[in-house]
This record gives sequence, C-alpha cells and structure tokens, in this order.
Amino acid sequence: MITAVFLGVLVAVAVKTYARSKNVGGWVITLLLGVTGSFFSYFIGAKAGIFLPYEPLAIIVSLLGASFVLALYSYLLRKTTQLN
Repeated sequence: MITAVFLGVLVAVAVKTYARSKNVGGWVITLLLGVTGSFFSYFIGAKAGIFLPYEPLAIIVSLLGASFVLALYSYLLRKTTQLN
C-alpha cells in the first residue's frame, strides 16, 4: 500500500516536471490525483486477485493507474475550459 502511494507521488512529480502545461493544475491537485489513481488501481487489482502485493505487475498497474487519472483530469480540464 505504501508502494502505491510512493508510485503515485513519483508519477505526479514526473508529470509536473516534464509536462509544463497550464491544464494539469497545481502541485497539490496533481499529487492527490496521482496518489488516488495509483492507490485505486493497486487496491482493485490486489482485491480481484490479479496480482499479489509487491509483484512487478502491481507496480506496473499502479503506475498506469496514476498516469490514467492524471491524463483524464488534464483532458477533462482542457474540454471544460474550451467550453467557456
């Protein structure tokens, strides 16, 4: 579980460092979204029996979950700002 939180923070820091767009939001929202995506994908996969905690697949799914949530947030934020 700590691994999922750490990986979410790692993905969020990478997004804020390398994706210098105004659509991603501030540091706090980016960190929260990264941790949320990482934690939920890790938790759902472990409870469904897809992988055991601390397997390499758990780390990959956790990273993908964090990346997905951050990309979805950026996409939705971009769509709502275009409507205004």
